[in-house]
Amino acid sequence: MGPIEASMRERAVAARRRLMMGRGDRLAVIPVKAVAPPPAVVVPIRTPRRTAVDIMEQVANKHGVKRAEIFGPSRAKVICQARHEAAYRIVVELGMSLPMAGRFLGGRDHTTILNSVRRYVKAHPEAAPAMNAINGYYAVVRNRKRAEAIDLYFNHGRSPDAISRSVRGSQLAVAKWILDEIELRKAKAEFPPLSTLPTDECCF
Repeated sequence: MGPIEASMRERAVAARRRLMMGRGDRLAVIPVKAVAPPPAVVVPIRTPRRTAVDIMEQVANKHGVKRAEIFGPSRAKVICQARHEAAYRIVVELGMSLPMAGRFLGGRDHTTILNSVRRYVKAHPEAAPAMNAINGYYAVVRNRKRAEAIDLYFNHGRSPDAISRSVRGSQLAVAKWILDEIELRKAKAEFPPLSTLPTDECCF
C-alpha cells in the first residue's frame, strides 16, 4: 500500500469513528427536527401565449388563403385584406413594433405595415379603440425618450450616438429631437436690439 492509499484509508477510518457513538459498530442516530410541510401552492392555469404564427394561421384560415401568399408579393384583394388583418393583429395583440412586424411579414418596410394597419382600421371601425390605445402608449414612450435625450444632451453633454444607445432610439430620431429643441430655444431666446438708431437716419 502506497502513501496515498494509506492517507486515504486513515481519513476514511477517522470519518467512520466520528460517526460512531462508541457502542460497538452501531451508528449514531442523529435526531431530525420535524419540519412542517410546505403550504400548498395553487398553480394558476396559464393559457398558451399567442404567437405571430398562430395569428397567421387564424387569418389564413379565415380568408381561405395560404400563409406563403400573405408573406409573398401578391396584390390580390383577398390576400391584401388578409395581410392587413395580420399586420393589425400582430401589432395590437402582440405589441410588436412596426419594423419587427415588417420583418416578420416578408421583410416589408415599417411604413407598409403602418399603411396596412390604417387600412384595416378604416375598413373595421370597431378596431379603432385598440389601435388608439397602442398609439397612445407609443406616444408616451416616445415623449419620455425625447425628454431623456434632451436632458442628456443639454445638461450632461452626452453625444447623440451615446444618447441613442442610452434611450434605445435611432440616431436619426435623437438628432431630430436635439435639432428641434435647439430651434425651439432659439425662438424663445430674447436677443437685445443691435442698434437703437432709427433706420432712416444717417449715422455720419
